[in-house]
Amino acid sequence: MIKARLHASINTARGSLKRLPNHSREQLCLGRTVSFRYKVQDHKSQALSDLTLLVGRSKLPAHRLILAAASPVFKQMFEAEADGPATTELRIDDADPATMKRLLACMMGGQVCCATNCRAHNASPVRTIDDVILLLRAADKYGVDWVKSFCERTLVDDYLSTKEVMPLLEMAQQFNCKVLRDGCSKFAGTSGQLPAILRGPEFLGLMRSHPELAQEFSAAAAEEAGRQRSYYGYGSARGRCAMSEDTVDLDEDEEDLFEDEDDDEEEGY
Repeated sequence: MIKARLHASINTARGSLKRLPNHSREQLCLGRTVSFRYKVQDHKSQALSDLTLLVGRSKLPAHRLILAAASPVFKQMFEAEADGPATTELRIDDADPATMKRLLACMMGGQVCCATNCRAHNASPVRTIDDVILLLRAADKYGVDWVKSFCERTLVDDYLSTKEVMPLLEMAQQFNCKVLRDGCSKFAGTSGQLPAILRGPEFLGLMRSHPELAQEFSAAAAEEAGRQRSYYGYGSARGRCAMSEDTVDLDEDEEDLFEDEDDDEEEGY
C-alpha cells in the first residue's frame, strides 16, 4: 500500500514538473527533478521515520524505502537483512553529521541547497569548497550519482583556480570524476597560467606520484591552450605564454611540451 502511494506520488510529481519552466541549477540541480511532493522538513519526524542514522553524536531520522530508492548502497544494505529483523539504527562512520544531513536532504527532497539563507532542508547549505568536496565524497560512497555530478559541476564553475586546480585534479582521479578532470585541464589551458601551474610544486609532485595523469593533464591543457590560440589568433605556444601576466621561465621539460605543440601546429594538426 505504501509503495503504491509512493509510486503514484512520483508519477504525479514528474507529470507536474514536465510543465514547469526552466529553472536554475540550484532549484532543479542540473535537471534532476523532485521525485515526489514531500516536504523535506518531514524527514525529521520520528513518527514517520523507520530508521535512525547514527552519525557521530547526531541521530538523523530517515526512511528506508526512500534511501533504498536513492542509493544503491543503502538498497543493498537493506536487501541483505531482508530475511531477518529490520534494524532501526544504522551507524555511519565515514561522513560527518553536517555532510550526512546534506546528503540525506538531497535524497529526501531531490535538491541541493546553495542559498546562504535557505533553511528548507534542515541542513546547512553548501557554501564552501570543503562543503562541496565532502558532499561529493559522500555521494560517491553511497552511489548518489546526480549529487556527485552536481558537486563536480559546482567545483568546475565556482571553485577552480590556479591554487586549487591540482588538488581538484587528484581528487577527480581518485573518485573518477570525468567532468571535473576535464574542467581542470580546460581551466589550466585557457586561464593563461599553464606555465605557472606546470612549474608549481603540486604538479611536480603529481609527476612523481601519478606520471600518467600528469602527462594526460599537461597534454589536454596544452590542447585547450592551442584551441584558444586558434580562436583568438595568438600565434605559437611560446607567444601565448608570453601574454600571461605571470610568465615564468620554462625548464627543459616544459620547453619540450610547447615545442611539440608548435610542431603539431606547423604540421597542420
